[in-house]
Amino acid sequence: MMLRSTILAAVFFISFGGGAASPNELAQRDRVSKIEAADKPFDQLSHQQISEAGKAALGIDGKKWKHAEADHFIIHYQLWDVKNRVIREAEYYYWKIQDDLKLSKDLANHKSHIFVFQDDDGWNAFQAATGQHGIAGVTTGDEFFSYYPKKKDKDFSGTIAHEMTHLVFNRFFTGRPPLWLNEGFAEYQAHNAFQSLFGKRLGAINKDSSLVGQIDFLKMTTWTSYQSNMSVNQAFYVKAQLAVGLLVDKGGPERFVQFINTMIQNPDFPAAFNRHYRDIFKDTDKFLKELARKEKRL
Repeated sequence: MMLRSTILAAVFFISFGGGAASPNELAQRDRVSKIEAADKPFDQLSHQQISEAGKAALGIDGKKWKHAEADHFIIHYQLWDVKNRVIREAEYYYWKIQDDLKLSKDLANHKSHIFVFQDDDGWNAFQAATGQHGIAGVTTGDEFFSYYPKKKDKDFSGTIAHEMTHLVFNRFFTGRPPLWLNEGFAEYQAHNAFQSLFGKRLGAINKDSSLVGQIDFLKMTTWTSYQSNMSVNQAFYVKAQLAVGLLVDKGGPERFVQFINTMIQNPDFPAAFNRHYRDIFKDTDKFLKELARKEKRL
């Protein structure tokens, strides 16, 4: 979930590319740049079963909504210019996450849904209807809901990179990982995928990292809800991202996927760490020391 005050600021480029890229990345950029999502009436979409939140979304200014679909996603949108922009990013991030983690089997039996609001009144009405406030985007299961203000494209690519990680993650894993791992991976992968697609780093991060060092990581791994103190919540995102990056960089993607599956079954970090990373870090103390060194470089 992206809180409005923790949106990743980024410049949105209509044309992909720039910067060094592998031949595979260049091929994928070219592929997605040619995607044209096919418009269809709702009753002709390949998957029409949506959640109560989805129904609430489409019930707000119902005549404004249009629908289109591509390989893995169905998009519900209001203005023509957003359709292919979002679908192209979504399909690239799908490929990038699958490629980075060496994932082979998509467990979903239907396409995921993306709902894009493009005006304040509609987005505020959706938040009121679903009891969620002060957010820029949220993913639940196989549905991603987002606010895409017409004059603020720079915010949206950061939000979609983060939330698309959640959406794609839910297609390849059954069950939900603990909060720190869920958000930490979304932050970590958002940066990787955005840079891969656009050839540029994901802009300035509007997060207060001053409290990162004050958060006890082992206690943080037991948190089951976001923090009411916004500065602490922002530091949580940063610390979780650094921890995930350390695990992936040291152990590689295959080991990290095994770690995720273990954490989904049992969210006890020390137990999962000892099972998958003890041969690399020796013990949690060494891991925490390396994490602290990364925090000092912020």
